[in-house]
Amino acid sequence: MPPIKEFKINEYLTLKLENNQTNIYVNDILFNQCKYLLFNIPIEKISDFDNINSIDEISEYYNQSLDRWREKDFSITPETEFLGHCSNLQVWYEYDYNTRLLHSSLSFPLLKRLTEVGDEKAERAFKQEIISRYINGNETVRQFLSYEGYINFLLKKAINGDFKSNEILIEALHMMIKNKEYKRFMEFIFIDNFREILFKSDILDFDFFDFLILAFPNTPYASDDINYLFEKFEKQFFKNRKEFLHFILKKRDAQAILELEKIIREKVVITIDISSIFEISACEIRGGEVVKLKINASGLGHFIYDFPFSITQLKSLEHLVVMDLKNKNIPKEITNLKKLKKLELYGNPKMISFPICIIEIETIKELVISGVAIRNYPKTFKNFTSLEKLEIKYSDYIFLPLKFPRQLTKLKNLKNLKLRSYLETRRYEDESFFLTNYFGNLNSLEILNLWDDRIRSLPESFGNLESLKNLSIVSNQLQQLPNSFGKLNNLRFLSIRSDNLESLPESFGNLKNLRTLKLKIKIFKNIPKSIGNLEKLETLEIESNKLEYIPESMGNLSSIKSITIKGFCQSVIPKSIGNLKSLEKLEMNYLKNIPKSIGGLCCLKLLKIHKSDLKSLPDSIGDLKKLELLSIQSNQSLYIPSTVEKLHSLDHLKLTLNNQRELPNSIWLLIKLKNLSIWSKSIKKLPPLIDHLTNLTYLKLETENLETIPNKMKNLRRLKRLYIHSKKIRRLPPIFSQLTSLEFLEIYRCPKLSYLPPNLDIHPSLKKIFVPRSFKIREDYETKLRISGIRLIHYG
Repeated sequence: MPPIKEFKINEYLTLKLENNQTNIYVNDILFNQCKYLLFNIPIEKISDFDNINSIDEISEYYNQSLDRWREKDFSITPETEFLGHCSNLQVWYEYDYNTRLLHSSLSFPLLKRLTEVGDEKAERAFKQEIISRYINGNETVRQFLSYEGYINFLLKKAINGDFKSNEILIEALHMMIKNKEYKRFMEFIFIDNFREILFKSDILDFDFFDFLILAFPNTPYASDDINYLFEKFEKQFFKNRKEFLHFILKKRDAQAILELEKIIREKVVITIDISSIFEISACEIRGGEVVKLKINASGLGHFIYDFPFSITQLKSLEHLVVMDLKNKNIPKEITNLKKLKKLELYGNPKMISFPICIIEIETIKELVISGVAIRNYPKTFKNFTSLEKLEIKYSDYIFLPLKFPRQLTKLKNLKNLKLRSYLETRRYEDESFFLTNYFGNLNSLEILNLWDDRIRSLPESFGNLESLKNLSIVSNQLQQLPNSFGKLNNLRFLSIRSDNLESLPESFGNLKNLRTLKLKIKIFKNIPKSIGNLEKLETLEIESNKLEYIPESMGNLSSIKSITIKGFCQSVIPKSIGNLKSLEKLEMNYLKNIPKSIGGLCCLKLLKIHKSDLKSLPDSIGDLKKLELLSIQSNQSLYIPSTVEKLHSLDHLKLTLNNQRELPNSIWLLIKLKNLSIWSKSIKKLPPLIDHLTNLTYLKLETENLETIPNKMKNLRRLKRLYIHSKKIRRLPPIFSQLTSLEFLEIYRCPKLSYLPPNLDIHPSLKKIFVPRSFKIREDYETKLRISGIRLIHYG
C-alpha cells in the first residue's frame, strides 16, 4: 500500500493522497475525490482565453464536463497531481474562497459543507459568492445555483433571520441595477420564497417598485406585464387599496390618488407607459412619487364637470393628460405643479379661452390641445417663454378658425409646431385657412407639421423661418409655394402631399442642406432644373400621375443614395443618372427604356422597375457590381443580356413577365443567386437549366399556366423554401429527395394538383407543408408526417 501524503489547508480542510487518488476531507470526514486538474491549452490559442473570467467558462469553452473530461496526453504522476490540487485549493482559500477559481460543481458544495462545520470565513464567503456568481456568472453557473437549490437556501436563511440584515440581497439588487441586469433581476425576484422577504427586510428602502419598472424591457407587452404585476402584489400583500398606495407612494401622492379615484370612481392603473393605456386612467411612479398622470373621463358612465383639485397636489408631476372633462376652467392651483413639463388637453368643447394659469407654469415645454374649442388666446401668451412644442388638433365638430392665431406667432422659443385638422375635404373645399404674414415671426421653429386641407398657400414671410429643419405639409388644396421658400437654408427634411400643386419654385434649388425630399402630388408635372443644386440630398421620393420631365441636372446630386419615382408618368431616366456614384436604391415605374449610362451606378444595391414596357435591359447592367436585388415588371417580352453573369453580388431576382412564353436563358448564368421569384401568365415550363442555380435557397413560381417542373434538381441542395402557384400543373415530380435542405413547401392555388408526392415523411429537413383545404391527404399519410415532426398547414 503506497504511503499516505497529507496537506492541511486550514483546521477544516485537508487533502490526502490515498491509493494514487487525491481526496478532500472536511473536518476529517471524506468529502470528495479530486477528478480534474489541467486543461490542455495550445500556446498558439492562449489569446482565446483573454476574456475568460472563471474555471466554469474554460470548461464551457471546451464543451466538456469535469466528470467525463480528463487530460490523457500528459504523463503526470499521482504525486505531481496531488501537489497541483493542493496548490489550487490553497489559493482558493487565500483568496477568500473565490468560486471563480474552482469549478462550480466543486466550489459551492465544498463551501456549503465548510459553512455547516463552522468555518466563519466560509460562511461569509458562501452568501456573497452565491449572489455574486448568480449576477455575474454565465448562464450555466446561474442554472447550477438555481437547480441545485443554492438560491432557495440563501432566501430561507434570510427569511429565518439567520442574517444580521439583508445587506447581501440589497447589494445584489444594487449590482443588478448598476449593471443594467434587469432581466436577471426579474428572474431573481420570482424565485420561490423571495416575496416573503419583502416585509422582513430593509430592501424596501431602495424603492422596490422602481426596480420592478426598470426591470421590464421596452416591448409592446411590457405595460400589460407591469400592470398585472402590480395588481398581483396589491392583492397578495395588502388589505386594501389605501394600504397599497401608501406603501408604493409618499403620503402626499398616495392621498391625492385616493381622492382622485373617489371622483372618477375607478382605480388609477400603475404602469410604465401611460401612452399605452387608452380607455382608463393611469399613472407612472418614480421614487414614490407620481410623475405622469392620465385622466380619461370617457366611458366612466358619468360626467366630471370640475377639474379634480387633488391633481394639483402631485408636486412632482411632469406629464399630465386630461381627456374628456366637461369643465370650462382649470383651477389656479395648477400652478402648484412646479415640475410640469408636458400638458395634454383632449376633448373639451366647452373650453373656449386658453387658461391663463397654464401660462404661469414656467416649466411647461410641451402643450397638446386636441378636440377643444379654444379660439381666444390671451395677450400674455407671449410670456409663455418655456413652451418649445405646441400641437393643436381640430375635429369636425369643433369650431374651426379661419386663420392662425396671431398670439401664437409671439412664442419666441417655440421649436416644434404641429397643426392638424381631421376634416372631410369635400365639406370644406370652399373654405381657406390662412397662415398670416405674422407666421414668419416664429424664427426659432425647427419642426413644422401642417395638416389642413383648407391651406391653399403659404405667406411670403414663410421664408423667414430660418431655423426650420423639418417641414411636412398635407393639404389637398395647396396650389403654390412662395418664392421665399428657397430661403429655408437649414431645411433638412421636406414632405409635401397635395392634389393641386403643379410645380416647385426655381428658388427651391437654394435648399443647400436638404437631405430628404418627399413629394406626393397628383398633378405635379415638372421637377425644376435647380434640383441639381441640392448637393446634400440623400433621399428623393416623388409620386405623381402627371410627371412629364426629369431634368438632366439630376445627375448633379452627388450625395443621393435613394431615388423613388412612382405614379403614371411619361418621363424617361436622364442619361446623366450614371453620374450618381453614391446611389444605392433606384425605383421607378412606367419606363420604356433604361439608358446605357446606368452601368455607372457603382454603388447601386437595389433596382426596381415596375409597371413598365421594357423590352430589354442594357448590356451595361452587368457593370452594377454591388447590385443585390433586381426586380423587373414588364408588359413586353423582356430580353436580359448575358452580361448579368457579372452581377456577382446579386442574390435576389424578381421577374414579373406578363407576355413572355419562355424565361430568358441568361438568368441561369446567375450562379450566386439565392432568391428567385417568377410571375407570369404565359410560361408553361420551367427549363432544366434551373439546376445551375446551385446557391438558390428560395424559389417562388407564380405562373398561371405552368405545366411541368424538371424531374431533376439534384444541384439545388441549398433550397430551403419552394412556393408553387399554377392553375395547370397536375403533378409534382419526384424531386424532393434531391432537395435535401428543403424546410418549407407551399402549394397555392393549384386546382389540378390534388395529392402530395410520396415519402415526404422521411425527408431529412422538411418542417412545414402549406396546402389548400381542398387537398385530399390520406389520414395515415398525415399521421406519418406528424410523427416525423412535419407540420401540415391547411389554408383557404
